[in-house]
Amino acid sequence: MVKEGQPELGTVSIRVGFHSGPVVSSVVGNLNPRFCLFGDTVNTSSRMESTSERNRIHLTEAAAKSLTKQAPDAKLSCRGIVSIKGKGEMKTFWLEGFQDPEVEVGEGSHPSSKEHSHTMLDATPNPPGLDMYAAM
Repeated sequence: MVKEGQPELGTVSIRVGFHSGPVVSSVVGNLNPRFCLFGDTVNTSSRMESTSERNRIHLTEAAAKSLTKQAPDAKLSCRGIVSIKGKGEMKTFWLEGFQDPEVEVGEGSHPSSKEHSHTMLDATPNPPGLDMYAAM
């Protein structure tokens, strides 16, 4: 819902793609400068978004590992192997929510989420300074 208490404003549906890896950033433009991110991480995140489903958060295996390390209460389900343009076959995951009832994903709690169990991944440490990037 756009605003609680005002359902007449409607709802918003989004797809989210999430990947973890290195990026290069820069301010681009003289007349209208913009901060931009570049690199394979941004492209992969965009591919996760384009292969996601409405109101779902689609993660690469690298992002899932980083997320479970940084937020151990995250509930993930394995989507399986997905063919990603320019990347080939990738093992991907859905973020189903969080075990802590204080943290919500919003409408991201998908009707099929009750069928999935919490998927634990080996928390391989990322290089220092590595963060995550999400495309919407």
